[in-house]
Amino acid sequence: MPKSKKLIATQLRQSCPKRYHDLSFFLQVLSRKSKWPYFFSRHYTTDIGQLTYYQKKMETHHEKRVNRKNRFLLSRSRTLVIVPTTEIAFFYSRNDCTIAKCLNGKEYFAKYSLDRLQTQVLADQFARLNRRYLVNLLAIKEIEPYYDRRLLVTLHLPTPDLLLVSKEKRTEFLFWLEGGGYE
Repeated sequence: MPKSKKLIATQLRQSCPKRYHDLSFFLQVLSRKSKWPYFFSRHYTTDIGQLTYYQKKMETHHEKRVNRKNRFLLSRSRTLVIVPTTEIAFFYSRNDCTIAKCLNGKEYFAKYSLDRLQTQVLADQFARLNRRYLVNLLAIKEIEPYYDRRLLVTLHLPTPDLLLVSKEKRTEFLFWLEGGGYE
């Protein structure tokens, strides 16, 4: 093997199995398999099952590395306020703005999207009901069956819209309410 290929092989041996977050580099190298059959037959498998194993490892590695926030820096008019996560009743999106409504009724603007907020709060504490709402477990007052196997969620605070859980997410949401995981 030429020196450049030996150097790359050494780098792969040192980085890929240990650092699962670099899957794109791993896939690029796998796509060039036909150029380096010796390298792959000796060091890595091209089995799809093994690739999905590395991808799942990478995803769980990223989930562990994400810092879950216990407070947020939110804005109201011109002031910035530190609000603990336990005091936030729900986040909702309206007109490309993300708004946090607290248990005391005050509303603040958040600088993150709902997708990003969902990764930053505890999954045991907050659930994504639909595209527009991320709700705290403590804010849920009652749940009623609604038309077409959906669920109507009522909170302790008034909301601008009806909070509906789709029939696809219904069982997952009910499992989360009982203490299971939710995505």
